[in-house]
Amino acid sequence: MATDKIENFIKRAIDDPDSAVYNSTNVKNIKDYLLSKNVNVDRDTIKTILDKQSISKVRYKNEGKRNISETATPFILRGRFFSTLMADTMILSSKRNYNAPSPYLLIVLCQLSRFIFIESAKSLKFEDQKKCWQQIFNRINEVSPIAKTDVVQTDMGIEFGNNLRSWFGSMGIKLKRAQIRPYRLSRGIPAVESAIRRVRNNLERELLRGQRKRLFSEILKTVESTCNNQLLSSIGMTAAEALRHSPSYIAMVSESKKMKKRKYLRSAILVKPKIPLYAIVKIKKYQDKMFKSSAKESYQHLSPCFLVMKVLTDRELPRFKLGNLFTLTMLPGSYTVAELYVSKLSYIEACSFEEKNISKLVKIDGNVVHYTIEASDRIFTANKSLIENA
Repeated sequence: MATDKIENFIKRAIDDPDSAVYNSTNVKNIKDYLLSKNVNVDRDTIKTILDKQSISKVRYKNEGKRNISETATPFILRGRFFSTLMADTMILSSKRNYNAPSPYLLIVLCQLSRFIFIESAKSLKFEDQKKCWQQIFNRINEVSPIAKTDVVQTDMGIEFGNNLRSWFGSMGIKLKRAQIRPYRLSRGIPAVESAIRRVRNNLERELLRGQRKRLFSEILKTVESTCNNQLLSSIGMTAAEALRHSPSYIAMVSESKKMKKRKYLRSAILVKPKIPLYAIVKIKKYQDKMFKSSAKESYQHLSPCFLVMKVLTDRELPRFKLGNLFTLTMLPGSYTVAELYVSKLSYIEACSFEEKNISKLVKIDGNVVHYTIEASDRIFTANKSLIENA
C-alpha cells in the first residue's frame, strides 16, 4: 500500500469514534490495529504519520492515568494568546459623576488568558472606535510582541458596524458575532459580561477611595491593572499569571475548571450518558424568575421536538447537534445531555404531534387552512377540521 494511502487510512482510524484506536497516540496499538486489517507498516512510518497529525490535532494528558483528549478545533482559534479577542462597550452610569470625557468604555479581553484592555471611547462612531482599537492593538504588541489577532467576537452592537468590519478585514481579522443558541435566551458573551462587572466594581472602589482628583485615564489604568491581577475562577489564576504559562496549558486548565464548577457536567462525565443518533429530544428552555434580583436558570418548560443529527465525541463530555424535524436544518451550537429531554415519541409521532401546535393561521381558503407551527417556519396545509378539533 502506498504511503499516502496508509497515512489516510491511519488518519481515518484515529478520527473515527468507533475505531479501536480512536484518538490514540500509541504506536504499538496502532500497529496491532493495522495488522488486524492486513496492513503491515513499520513503527517508524507510523510515528512519522502521527507527528504530521499533531499539527492539526492536539491531545493533552494529565499526570494521572486518566487521559484528557481534545480535538483541536476550539484550540486553533485560541491556540495563541490574543489570537481571539472578545469585546463589548460598557456605558458609565449617568447617575454618577466620573469626571470622564465620555460615557463609553471599550472592554477587550483575550479569550484564552482573560487579560483585559480598557479604552475610553468618545462615541460609538467608527472613527472613534477605530482609534480605540488602534491603541489596543498597540498595547497588545507591547504585552506580547508575537501576538497576532485572527478573530474578534462581539454581540454585534451598533458600534461594531460594517465600517469596522471592513477595517478589520483589511488587517486579516474576522469580526464574528457570538453564537446564540435557541431557547437559551443568552445575550452577550458571558466572559465579556463578567469582565464588565469586574471593571465596574473596581471603578466604584477607586472612586470611593477619594481618587476623584486624579485624571480619569489614570483611574482606568489602575482599574485595568486590578482586573488583570484578580484571581479568576475560570482559570484558577490571575490573567497576568496566565500569560506566563503556555497557551496549551491554559486551554486545558480552563476546560478542567469549567467541568469542576458545574455539577451537572461532573455527573455527566461520570455516568457517560448516551443519546442515540436520530433520537427525538426537546431542549430545556431558559425561564426568567419573577424577581430579577434572584434571576436564575429554570428549566420547567420544553422546546418543540428536534432530531439528534450528530453526536460530538471530540471532548470528554459528549455534545449533540440538533436538527429541525421537518427541514433537518441544524441549530447553531451544541447541547449537553443535561440540557436535553429525550422523548419516547417516534419520528412520525413527533411530526404529527408538532403539526397540531399551530402558531399562526396564514390563510383560510374554504375548507383548506394554511398555517405555521412553532417547530418550523414552513407553511402547512390541512383541512379546516384540524382547527375545529384543536
